Amino acid sequence: MLFYLEELNLVKLSPFDRSIVHLKILFVTDAYKPQASGPVYSVEMLSHALVRMGHKVYIAGPGKSLKSKVYEHRGNLKVYGISSVRAPIYPDLWIPVPGLVSLELEKIVEVIKPDIIHVQDHFLLGSAALALAKKKSLPVVGTNHFMPENFLHYIPMPGKLKEQIIKIAWKQFAHQYNQLSYVTAPTQIAVDVIKKVGLKNNIEAISNGIDLSRFTPKNKGGYLKEKYRIPNKKILLFVGRIDPEKRLDMVVRAFMKAREKMDLHLVIAGKGGYQRDLTAIVEELGAKPYVTMTGFVADSDLPKLYRVADAFVMASDAELQSIATMEAMASGLPIIAARAVALPLLVKNNVNGYLFRANDEKELVDSILKMFTSEKRRVAMGRQSLRIIKAHDVMKSARKMVKIYKEALVAPAEIKAAPGGVMSKVRKSKGFEKLKEQLGPYRGEDKENF
Repeated sequence: MLFYLEELNLVKLSPFDRSIVHLKILFVTDAYKPQASGPVYSVEMLSHALVRMGHKVYIAGPGKSLKSKVYEHRGNLKVYGISSVRAPIYPDLWIPVPGLVSLELEKIVEVIKPDIIHVQDHFLLGSAALALAKKKSLPVVGTNHFMPENFLHYIPMPGKLKEQIIKIAWKQFAHQYNQLSYVTAPTQIAVDVIKKVGLKNNIEAISNGIDLSRFTPKNKGGYLKEKYRIPNKKILLFVGRIDPEKRLDMVVRAFMKAREKMDLHLVIAGKGGYQRDLTAIVEELGAKPYVTMTGFVADSDLPKLYRVADAFVMASDAELQSIATMEAMASGLPIIAARAVALPLLVKNNVNGYLFRANDEKELVDSILKMFTSEKRRVAMGRQSLRIIKAHDVMKSARKMVKIYKEALVAPAEIKAAPGGVMSKVRKSKGFEKLKEQLGPYRGEDKENF
């Protein structure tokens, strides 16, 4: 176990943060910048939160060339790019070169000597990290962002074949993740999903979290209206990947029907493989004057874009949490969302927005009209979004994750993943008792910690 202490500027850290032993954490992910997706933002947010707590964080992900190199090194955060090739469909998606993945990961591990590895998926890099961790006797935890349904939209196939592929994909996932010390998912619903497909080890729901200092109603985005030529009307906003599972075709159709009764404007921010098709649908519906498609929005502009809008829409029926929805809530926006998977955990119907039946265009039209009928109710719903989102502060998520790292670190090697009761065995182990003596009591918000 490779714990270490170091000198820190402790002025901005809470007593809880100052009381912990600092770790070297290696994130391994098959998706990272410049790709824009929920998992990418999740790794970025969590890594920055852990650095704020005083930990050293390393990220190993696909690079942007055939040559591996360090892409970022700021303070206690360092990003390694594995040798990769550009994907033919997604220009911003880079795929690691299979023959080099294990070799390059091992070099990184030898240099940084991490205490723990945190994988974000079970693909090329995730699988290689698990094999390497076994070889080096390192504990591995994993977070699941995977929904195979999200990967099959671009492949035309009969329904029964798609069902079989989904079953196989989940089986492969469960095989890999059942070998980890601990698994997290962003919501309890996401936990229930992976339990149903065969995951049997330690699983805990930990929100992806949101940086409440970055996404806030205090942001001002007026200049973006000029930049993107957004008219001075009531704005309905979508932010995210432009992919089929986001159901943006239905959003545009419903918006145009709602627009027959009130003067609104729709802003769609993001990019993806469905962008060309969506543009064609907008033109076909004669919606071009009433819909602004911004494309990718720079990180510096994104928090301010939410403040241009009056409400946010998420029609996807495959969200394990939805970071974009949380960003909108933290910015003080009311939400219109599909009543599907984990979205109802964020959006309370008639409280901070409206839920509509997934894929029900008529209900979506009604929700848009209700949202913009009463200004007083719309503003009150935005205030409720701010209240609800406080539970998802990324610093709270980071503290919960540190607890899991430490439990994984003291788990004896002979304790294997098993259905339930595993951590109770770990807590009775001599190694766990020894670590408790080392660390002393935790202080602060999470009183259930050591």
